[in-house]
Amino acid sequence: MTICSVAVDGIPIRQVKNNANVGIPYLAHPMNVYACIWDGSAWATQGGRVKTDYGNAPFVASFGKFKFDVCRKRTTKCLAAKWWNSPAYWTMTTEQEANLRWVKDYYTVYDYCNDRTRYPEPFPECLIARN
Repeated sequence: MTICSVAVDGIPIRQVKNNANVGIPYLAHPMNVYACIWDGSAWATQGGRVKTDYGNAPFVASFGKFKFDVCRKRTTKCLAAKWWNSPAYWTMTTEQEANLRWVKDYYTVYDYCNDRTRYPEPFPECLIARN
């Protein structure tokens, strides 16, 4: 099974498993990076219990040192040549898995798979056993 993991400063913060074999598309569309700052405190912060403190404004986000290694066109030749398609990247190391659990335990505030108020019917990827 292949995975895609997103990391910040080398620490995995999200993992997307390839479940195409059970009908869940895997990275079927071009990926983009978007950023915004929004107030989701009405629903995303522990069910609305934690409110945004506007006394801390202005809210600023900055991003730097991005590295992208992409295939501009999704061709077999390009994909096969990429380092991230080698078997070494199909699974996470024990340390990476532990770091991901740590992020989930201490930093995850909202997970749409657990939001039965907004999504009473879980998405297909939420029904598959999750780490």
